Amino acid sequence: VGTKLEDIQNLENRVRSLSASITPATSWLSAFDVKRATREAKEIDDKISLIKKKIAPRKKFGFSKRINTTNSGSRQHKDTEENKKSDILQKLMSERVGFFHQKDVVLCWEQSSTQVHLEELEDCIIFIPCNLTGLRMRSLKRCFVFACCVEGPAYVQDVSESQIRLVSRQLRIHNTTKTDFYVHLSTGPIIEDCHTLHFAKYALSWSSQNWQSTINLPLKTDAWSHVSDFKWLRPEASPNWSLLSDDAYLLQFPSRAAAFADRLGVNLLPAAQADLSSSLQKEDPSLGDVGATQPTDISA
Repeated sequence: VGTKLEDIQNLENRVRSLSASITPATSWLSAFDVKRATREAKEIDDKISLIKKKIAPRKKFGFSKRINTTNSGSRQHKDTEENKKSDILQKLMSERVGFFHQKDVVLCWEQSSTQVHLEELEDCIIFIPCNLTGLRMRSLKRCFVFACCVEGPAYVQDVSESQIRLVSRQLRIHNTTKTDFYVHLSTGPIIEDCHTLHFAKYALSWSSQNWQSTINLPLKTDAWSHVSDFKWLRPEASPNWSLLSDDAYLLQFPSRAAAFADRLGVNLLPAAQADLSSSLQKEDPSLGDVGATQPTDISA
């Protein structure tokens, strides 16, 4: 029995350590993953407690006052632990970097090796011409995101009517609608509680720098097309996403995006398409507010 109790205590310590690691991870985990990790840790802890009771049930004490004192101390200890977790969470929230609560502006993040948050943005254009360790996008409406390389995971949550272009190790998408993704990935995109999503090959060229040589990821040429819908369990294909056809690569984006890209040295328009776009604009000035681009295959 002694050996079994020692094993159980070791398991309890490991579960406590696992639970404590969840709070610091909230800065880069999605809300869904945090909730699931917390739930699974509690389930494991409950199972361990049940086994412990069967092997060595607690003795019943007859001194009610002493029990009440112990319970009171336990409650105080629990409150202290909860306050510590709350303080840690608030500190992590205050240390987040990125763009928050903005509308109808062009934004550019140029600090490498950081995890960036894009949250509560509407009608914005965001450029990220540098490598990041992680990227989180939440509550974006009618936004354009042009990102270079995310060496870790990219998370998308509560995004609508937007266009996102990035290179990333992993892409997870939750509660997102009517959004196009032009991506180059190590693994296929994962979606959940989404609809009207479209996927295509990465369509962007950062010509001002030798950007392809800075990408240190095991990218797969066709990973962008291997989409997994975690909420669609039927054998037939999920109706919540589709692949963009070749014709769909002739996209429209605001002229201010092209103007800002020129200052960064970013090619949103390959040379041939740029010449075509210029000639069309001369013939029809109304086309001045849009641009067209075709995909650049960086895996070649």
